[in-house]
Amino acid sequence: MNYNLKLFCEFDKFAEQSYCAVHDVDEALNIGDITKADETKVPDFNTMFGGSPCQDFSIAGKLGGGELVM
Repeated sequence: MNYNLKLFCEFDKFAEQSYCAVHDVDEALNIGDITKADETKVPDFNTMFGGSPCQDFSIAGKLGGGELVM
């Protein structure tokens, strides 16, 4: 699959550094906290992907995202 990453949102500096290193991405594409992003500066795009914070599912976190509620 071929794609062109326009930007990404990550407010944790260590997660940003890890993501950039693993995916060979320029840290300048990070717009930080999505709640503080200026939507007028977002370039045109045709697809957006998102995900829940991995801490909710990680053994390093509290595993709150993996709980089943019935």
